[in-house]
Amino acid sequence: MDEALKVLTRSAFGEHAVFVNAVEQLADILAKHGREQQLREWVAGSGGEHAVFRLAVWLESLDRVDEAVEAMRPFAADGSPNVAAALAELLTRHGRADEAIEVLRPVPKLMGGDPEWLVGNLCKLLVERGRADEALAAIDELAEHSGGMSIELLFERVEVLARSGRVEQPIAELGAHPEGGTWYGASKPAGLLVLAGRPGEAIRTLESADDSAWTTAELAVLLIDQGRVEEALALFAPEEAPKSEEGRAFWRRFHREGRVAGIEPPRAADR
Repeated sequence: MDEALKVLTRSAFGEHAVFVNAVEQLADILAKHGREQQLREWVAGSGGEHAVFRLAVWLESLDRVDEAVEAMRPFAADGSPNVAAALAELLTRHGRADEAIEVLRPVPKLMGGDPEWLVGNLCKLLVERGRADEALAAIDELAEHSGGMSIELLFERVEVLARSGRVEQPIAELGAHPEGGTWYGASKPAGLLVLAGRPGEAIRTLESADDSAWTTAELAVLLIDQGRVEEALALFAPEEAPKSEEGRAFWRRFHREGRVAGIEPPRAADR
C-alpha cells in the first residue's frame, strides 16, 4: 500500500498543475485505511483543499462533525468558495444553519472569479429562514464591492424578491437595468410576469427582447402555454417547423396536457 501511495503522490502534481483526481484518490485511500495522521498532514501540506473534502466526509461518517467543521473552516476563511459551500452544507445538514450563514457571508468578497453562485447559496439560506432583507443587503454590498450591480447579481436579487412574494419590484428593476432588454435579461421578467398572472405582458417582453434562439424558444413555449400554437410554430424557420398535421397535433396536445418534464417533440424523421 505504501508503494501505491508513493505512486499517487507523484502523479498528483505536474510541472504546472495539480491533478485533483489523484489528490482525492490518495486522500480516500488514507481515510479508508484509517491513516488519519497522514491524511491530516496531506491536508495541511500539498493536498490542501482538495484533500480536506475527503477528510471531512470521513470524519462526518464517524459522527465527528465538529472535527470535520474545524478541518474545513480555515480554507473557507481564506476565501475558498468550494470549501465554504461544502462547509455550509455540512453545518446545515446538522441543524447549524446560522453558522452556515456566517461561514458564507464574507466569502463572496474574498473569492476570485464569479461570486454570484455563492451569494446565491447564502441568500437561499437566509430567505428560508425569513431573513430576506439580509439577503438583499448581502447582494447590494457585493455589488458595491464589485463596482456595480451586474446582471448576474441582479438575477440573484430578483430570486430573493420573488421568493419573498415581491413580484412587481424585480420586474421594475430588471426593466431599468442596461442589460434588461437583452435575450438573457428578458427571460427573468417574463417568468415573473407569468408568475404574476400576466402572460400577455410576458409575451410582449420576449417579443421586444434581442433576437436569439433562446428567446425564440422561450417565447414559443409561452405561446403554446397560452394555446397560441400556430403563432409559436410561425416563429421558426420553415425547415424547423413541424410540416405534418401529426407534428402540429403534437404541439396542440402539448398545450392541452400541460408541459411534462422529459417530454420531447417528434424527431425530424417523425414529422
